[in-house]
Amino acid sequence: MAKRQNGLTLSDMVRGIQYCVNSSAEIAEQHYVKTLEKFFHPDGTPITQKIRLNHDVQLDLPLICMSSHSCLDFEEMRIKTQLKISDVQQKTVETDFSYGAENYEFTRGSLSVSLGDIQNRNRENSLAEIEMVFKRKDPPEALSRLIDHLNNMLQLKNIYKGEESA
Repeated sequence: MAKRQNGLTLSDMVRGIQYCVNSSAEIAEQHYVKTLEKFFHPDGTPITQKIRLNHDVQLDLPLICMSSHSCLDFEEMRIKTQLKISDVQQKTVETDFSYGAENYEFTRGSLSVSLGDIQNRNRENSLAEIEMVFKRKDPPEALSRLIDHLNNMLQLKNIYKGEESA
């Protein structure tokens, strides 16, 4: 097997791009997990702030209800570059699934590549134009329902009598 000149194949590039996209989704998931950790005590009760509305009425307001929980979601990526194919190799790939008693094999090409200049010859050879588009993403349905439930449970309390008021 010939050694690749720059150690990069087109498949490596595509896997790297896919990794970026998957990482974006994981970051959003971690954001929502941290939201729960930020706004709830370890025993599961919401962290609240007492709000005194007048001299004898107060409200225990869950802080999660006072915060926006949307995040940025990766929508699309455009990459513009020129690739120089420096080597083409044939590879045989064996899959885990089989037809009958034999594993299924297929042959594919492996392209070793290097980045070329994009529009003019004066640019550095390793440049690529990458455009990433993000959009606002609403929180997961479960988090939205939890916040709605907490909002619906808000009740005013009479400070002196300890009773709920209408």
